[in-house]
Amino acid sequence: MLFMFICMFASNSYAWIKIEKANKGLFGYKYVNEDHTSGSHMLACAEPGWNGCNWDNPPTFDDGNFLDLDDYLEIESEVESKIESGVSSGDFLFETIYVEFTYDQDLDRLVMKLYSKDEARELGLL
Repeated sequence: MLFMFICMFASNSYAWIKIEKANKGLFGYKYVNEDHTSGSHMLACAEPGWNGCNWDNPPTFDDGNFLDLDDYLEIESEVESKIESGVSSGDFLFETIYVEFTYDQDLDRLVMKLYSKDEARELGLL
């Protein structure tokens, strides 16, 4: 139990931004939850509904830069384009933002994690 706590604490030493989308409806999502805790930011959207999957409060990277709506939409568009071309997981650099994504078609579930470029280098992702 102590080991799990240490691993969880260690894994939170860097800030990250995570966007998780599952089971989107024709007009959006029923549930949209945004959480900002200990430098980490999570946006979770699920089930068919009428809400867009967007941040109310833009998250901030460790370097002080924040994820603005235009960048978020461009990243989302790039990920969707890759998925439509048959790529279900991968990573890429968008300006100064490192993006990892995984899409499970059977579950209609997309997970994206975003890091600042410097943070991705420190973590060995770049």
